[in-house]
Formats: sequence, C-alpha cells, structure tokens
Amino acid sequence: MQVAHRGHDGREPCDSAGPAKQKQKQVCKHITHAEEMRRKADGVWLSIGTLAQQHLENLYCSTSRHDVQLVDKAGSSWTLNLNFMDLKPSQLYDRVRRLSNSSDSSRNPYFPMEWQVYWEECGEWLVYEEPVRWELLAAFEKGMWNHAFKLRGQLYNVDLKTLTQRNVRTGFTRRILHCPVFRPPWRLAPHLRTGPGTTLSSPSTVPGEDPQDTYWGPYPASWVPKAPVGTMYTLAEVAPAERAYETTCTLFHKTLAEDKVLVLAVYRVRNDYLWQKYCGQKKFMAQSRPRAVRRCLERHLFHGTRASKVQPICEMNFDPRVSGENGEAYGQGSYFAVDASYSHTYAKVDEASLCHMFLAKVLVGRSVRGNPVFRRPPLAHDGCLYDSCTDYAKKPQIFVIFDSCQCYPYFLIRYKLLSEPVAVDS
Repeated sequence: MQVAHRGHDGREPCDSAGPAKQKQKQVCKHITHAEEMRRKADGVWLSIGTLAQQHLENLYCSTSRHDVQLVDKAGSSWTLNLNFMDLKPSQLYDRVRRLSNSSDSSRNPYFPMEWQVYWEECGEWLVYEEPVRWELLAAFEKGMWNHAFKLRGQLYNVDLKTLTQRNVRTGFTRRILHCPVFRPPWRLAPHLRTGPGTTLSSPSTVPGEDPQDTYWGPYPASWVPKAPVGTMYTLAEVAPAERAYETTCTLFHKTLAEDKVLVLAVYRVRNDYLWQKYCGQKKFMAQSRPRAVRRCLERHLFHGTRASKVQPICEMNFDPRVSGENGEAYGQGSYFAVDASYSHTYAKVDEASLCHMFLAKVLVGRSVRGNPVFRRPPLAHDGCLYDSCTDYAKKPQIFVIFDSCQCYPYFLIRYKLLSEPVAVDS
C-alpha cells in the first residue's frame, strides 16, 4: 500500500524569520517552505524558481494530486511523486525535498506550518471531525506510532507511519493523508514588516479603489510611473503586502478555487489618456444622478482574454466594435462578468502556460436585460438610454458595455492552471 504521508526533510529554514527579522524591501524567500532538487552527479541541492515553489507547494498541499510533471526551459521533463519525492527519469536530478517551518507556534508565532488530516472515502479525501482531527494532529506532532479513537460507537486504530486507519472490530482498513495547508504569500503578508513606517495600501487610502466612491481625479496610484515617451501605458506589479492584492485575489478566488489556479502576479495598469476619458464619463454620469444612486454607478468586473489582446487593451481599452468574437448573446459590446470563473472561459492558455484576466472598472449605471441585436442600450421609460445591458435584471452576472469610455482596465491578473506542468526555473 502506498504511504500517503507528506512531511519534510528535517530542516526548518525560517522559524526565526518573523516580522522583526524582515529588513526594508527584503522578504525571506522561505517564509514557510522551500523546495529543492538534488543534482544526481554530486548530491548538491538546488533551489527552484520562486513561482515554481508556489506552484509546487500548492500541489503538495492538495489531496487530489500525487504525481506532477516538472519542466525546465531546456525542454527537460520529470515526473515527481509527491508521496515519496522521487523524480523519474533520474539521470540529471533524482529527488526533490521540501523544507518547512515547524508547526510550533511558540518558536514561530507568525508563520507556523499548519497541517490537516484526511481520511479516504470512495476516492475522496474528507477532513476528520473534531476532536479526532485535533487528537491526530497532536499525535503526529509528538511523533507517535499510532493513535486510537472512538467515533459513533466504533473503535479505530490509526497507524501514523503507514497512514492507515483500521476498524478494530471489523478489520476494515482505509488510507489517511497528513499534509500541510497551503497559504499563498498574500495571506502571510499582513504579518510581514517591510520597513519602518511602512503601511499597507488599502481601498480607504487609495482613492478610486473602492468602486462605491465617487472619485474622478488624477490616476490615484501616484507612485506608479507615467508611461515613457512613445508608449501609452505602464504596468506596475502590485506587492502581495498591498491591500489591493488581497482584495483582488479574494474576489478572484471567490469562484476560481485556490486548488485549481495559482495567481502569479497582479499589475496596475496606468494609462493616463484612458483614465481621463473614464473619469470624465464617470463625472458626467454621476452629476445627473442622486447621491445615493452614485454609489451603484461603478462596479469592479472581470474580463478574460488571450495573451495577444493584453497589450491592445492596455493601450486602447476594451473595444465594443470587436464584439462577436466570443459571442454577443446580450448585445454587441464589451462583456464583463461578476465571477472570475465565467471570464476564465475566455482567458485562453498561452504558449507559456499562462492565463490573463482583467479586473476592470465598469460604469454599469442603469442596466436592462440585453438582446443580441442591441448595438446600444435601449430607451428607458423616462426617455433616456440605459447605461448597460445584462443577462438577468434582478441578479445580473454579466454586463455589456457599448461605450469604451465606460470601462477602464484597472488591474491585470496573470495566473496559471495548477494542472499545468511546474516550470522549475520560473
């Protein structure tokens, strides 16, 4: 029987790397974990790329994957067994090891490794209920060989070395799994200290990053450089410690699970020409509405696209004139979605196995159910045009915009499917 235990190789790299140890603009690369490959020729352990570590750690913490594919830029490919951490073929590298912090919160109060225990039922891994879960985690922490517990009148014995659970009366045996809980960098960021006096950016401190405010001034993230002469826009990577990164990822993962996709980077898009057009339209639309209605004027919505369309969108905005490439069920305009999972269907994987999605500012205003023949919103009862079209009037999930002044490509999310191979040198 295959042993389904995912531990580490004994070294605990960062128990002393708490917030007080973090120097300005320096973040420990191994806050909770690190993955390394062993070169077979001399036995030297070599670190893999930062993004590859996030990808592999996510897979390592998953209950659904036991074998994963690793690739490098030279075209080499390996299969890694996550339970035994061996590589095949093994001519160049023969093993992978995972180094992690301890789970002792007294030694590392900010970044202790969190673990979970699962039992297998019909091919699915289910979390043990309390207090059994807590008892098993404590037994693993103490290094015990076995642990017995009683549940619903049945006595069970768990072998903590072979990771099997046996019903003492019937002898029925099932597998269990002991693996860590994945925590992406942005979840750890609030515990990091990035320097004296440094504060995290948040929607309350960056005008316009809350869609309910009425800001229509200059581009709010003033620290992002203006576009160089001869170019239209600047892409600036958002740090995981920024509140904007957290809110973007939280919204993104609301419908795209963290065990399915991995966010690699979030970028702010600064295009002063498009921003001025957008703010002018926002001001115009807001002035004709009561103050209470203005708070519902703008929404942050997703738009998935191909890699080849990212630059044109950043330069010239979403273009309603090219509607029809991905359907026009609710009108001939630019489509935006409340859920990232819907927009993901249009974010095609590129040659580098990456996907791209915008989190856009959209002036939805007054909406009405759309129609494929619409080239603009229809007239409302008051004789004025609606501002946008939707799929459903009561609880819309899709919005269609017919005027490019009503949208702005605010954030760009670069991500990949966890089912894609791990690029070890990324």
